Amino acid sequence: MNLTDFLPGPGRGAGFKLGQDGVQVAQGVLQQLAWPGAQPLVSCLMVTRGRLFPARFAVDCFRAQGWASRELVLVCDAPGTAIEAYCRQLGDERIRLVYPSTPAASLGELRNLSLEAARGDWVCQWDDDDLYHPDRIGLGMQALLALGADAMFLQRWLLWAPGARRLGVSGAREWEGSMLARRASVPPYPALARGEDTAVMHAMLRRGRVLLLDAPWAYTYVQTGANTWAAEHFAAIWAAASFEQAPTGYETALAALGAHGPHAAYAAALATAPRADRPN
Repeated sequence: MNLTDFLPGPGRGAGFKLGQDGVQVAQGVLQQLAWPGAQPLVSCLMVTRGRLFPARFAVDCFRAQGWASRELVLVCDAPGTAIEAYCRQLGDERIRLVYPSTPAASLGELRNLSLEAARGDWVCQWDDDDLYHPDRIGLGMQALLALGADAMFLQRWLLWAPGARRLGVSGAREWEGSMLARRASVPPYPALARGEDTAVMHAMLRRGRVLLLDAPWAYTYVQTGANTWAAEHFAAIWAAASFEQAPTGYETALAALGAHGPHAAYAAALATAPRADRPN
């Protein structure tokens, strides 16, 4: 088996489980199709410290999305950052920059600020150090609208540690960072420096109609060495992985991912990034 076996292809659907107020009510396989109706506005919510790397790649992934009706709400710690300059030179009116009134706000408070600034009825967590397939929003919205769900989380996602040349697929659970949901269904985030999205996800799973989708290719969770979580957190995730690519197939797998994302450019930028941004 290779990582390419987990990527989208002819006849490969995405398994799903649908829950209502914490109780599973349906499961099946969803085939990826273009949504035939009107596209609701999706607000992608990104909180960043303002560094150009890695945030510019998350911005590029947003701009490559196939779902036309979207915006990026980019919350920066303070004005005058490198990522702000990058976004301004793009001249993309779908990208809106937002700043907190208090620079020392926690990550949870910054996420609440992004929720308040969202114009769409649907919101999608868009972390600044990860990468996203161009169909991430489209697949999720198709599933949500077709099944009448309030929120969607991925059941698995891709794992990538560029510095260690590791690629894999996570274990199966609800991955909080993959949230795509009705804005009205998202409770306030607690004022925490990390783990704030975990608390929100568990609250959402207990109420409402929540969809778990098994489409790991939609999201690449990247270990840079400068993430919010420490190395021990990633070690536990790798230990629970459902698949890890053999080293001999790493380049082939990375090239396959690069057909739909900036993985090669990301790896090159990481290799030349300031030491604080490099893997441990």
